[in-house]
Amino acid sequence: MLLTASRRLETLVTENEVRSLTGENRQEITALRDEYAALWRAAISDGVAQGIFGVADVKLASFAAIEMCTSVSRWYSPQGPLTPEEISQTYAGFVLDMLRGGGAVSATNKTVDQQKGKAGKSGRVKPPAD
Repeated sequence: MLLTASRRLETLVTENEVRSLTGENRQEITALRDEYAALWRAAISDGVAQGIFGVADVKLASFAAIEMCTSVSRWYSPQGPLTPEEISQTYAGFVLDMLRGGGAVSATNKTVDQQKGKAGKSGRVKPPAD
């Protein structure tokens, strides 16, 4: 998120105008975007495997987290009331809250714990203690 705020124009172009690029430029930006997304999916998958995160759909959760962070380039202004560091800390909390959601419902309408056969009667389990 700090990079998004500090390199606003580049982020806007790479996130919103990739379709306008051609040839090697498009391939390069697409490869970087895919690598970035893969890092998010791997980190979220590791968190789910360790019982830290409770998302039912790792790929969809990574899309949500990435979009939340990159969308800052559309509204951030250095003249605004928050510094990039303050926004980053707040957004990190938002993303972690989303990922720790324990019992988040997926498109199949099942919680991650129901999918793994770990849910109780309510269909939810307690999130891990901090």
